[in-house]
Amino acid sequence: MFTLANGQFHLAAMLFLLTSLPALVLSLRQSIKHRDIGLTLQLWGLHWVRLHLTGAAFLLSLWHCNTRRPARG
Repeated sequence: MFTLANGQFHLAAMLFLLTSLPALVLSLRQSIKHRDIGLTLQLWGLHWVRLHLTGAAFLLSLWHCNTRRPARG
């Protein structure tokens, strides 16, 4: 969003392509037997979220940030 607001469409498209291709490859590999485009699209979105959450957790672990929930009560 930030790069699109500044008119950097090429950069935004390249970043989108770089972040969506690994998820697309994983979803195609997993759903190739079923030949269902709906399943492939669902898996693509799920893998995209999963990979980004994993990346965020990795970055937080580099700085030893605590990601646990606060104590209740």
